[in-house]
Amino acid sequence: MGEASPADAATEPPATPEPPPAPKKRKAPRAIATTSAVKPDAVTPVIEADAPTEAKAKKKGKRTIDGATLADAFAGYLRSLEDAGKSPGTCFSYRLELVMAGVELGTDTKIANLTPERVLLCFTSDRVMKTRGGRPKSPLSIDKTRRVVRQALTWAERAGMVAKAPVPEMVATH
Repeated sequence: MGEASPADAATEPPATPEPPPAPKKRKAPRAIATTSAVKPDAVTPVIEADAPTEAKAKKKGKRTIDGATLADAFAGYLRSLEDAGKSPGTCFSYRLELVMAGVELGTDTKIANLTPERVLLCFTSDRVMKTRGGRPKSPLSIDKTRRVVRQALTWAERAGMVAKAPVPEMVATH
């Protein structure tokens, strides 16, 4: 009685395996970031400068580009982000941070004349530390501004615009 007869086995449908889960679908294909993807608005000034291409030898030390300004460094850094395929949102966000730093430090300032102390003053200025309404900014926002400026100055060093990036020694605010 406990045994199944061959007739019972034939009437039961065979077990079907479950299909694999469907792959997740994107809403749209990823777009490649281009220089025209980020449109500057009327309020935010555009950082326009050509990154210097020649490195001139000094008497001692590394080869650097004479006369390289912060505008040159910031524009070159933003162009390197676009070339690396960073999203338009990232490029736009970083541009806003660099415009704020450019207003504070002066975009016509030569990188060779910029000192870590001057950059530190920028990092601790009200423009970086407070909102336009005068309230303290989030530590994450402050750190982002500092990180973007530090990355741009370090990029300028790697690009040969300055022998040593004028980056102050700091710790995170959070």
